[in-house]
Amino acid sequence: MAKTSKEKTACYRQRVNADPTVRADYLARKRESYHRRKQQGKIPYLKLDEISEREKKKRRDKWNAASRGYRGRKKMEKAMLDLTPPSMENTPPVLAGVEVIQEQQENPGQAVVDPLPHEEGF
Repeated sequence: MAKTSKEKTACYRQRVNADPTVRADYLARKRESYHRRKQQGKIPYLKLDEISEREKKKRRDKWNAASRGYRGRKKMEKAMLDLTPPSMENTPPVLAGVEVIQEQQENPGQAVVDPLPHEEGF
């Protein structure tokens, strides 16, 4: 079965990224292409002083959204990597099988009556 365009691109990138010298050549070609296109005027660059207020607001909104996403990704990554359990000092001990009677804590000077009567004949 023939590979899709996406699969072909993935194979190419994997092959290029595997070898440092090939990757350096690839990046140099991309850099040269960018500078050539910039000289030809195919890459528009406008300073903030040269654009309208509406376009400025659009750019700022995009920057803010990108920053929010970046911070969110960093926060999620930190949460995923921070798998250390909470400190044992901060957690109260769990007493299995021990029931705390609330009446005793509320009325410390009075006798506690057992809510369930015990059977006399064991």
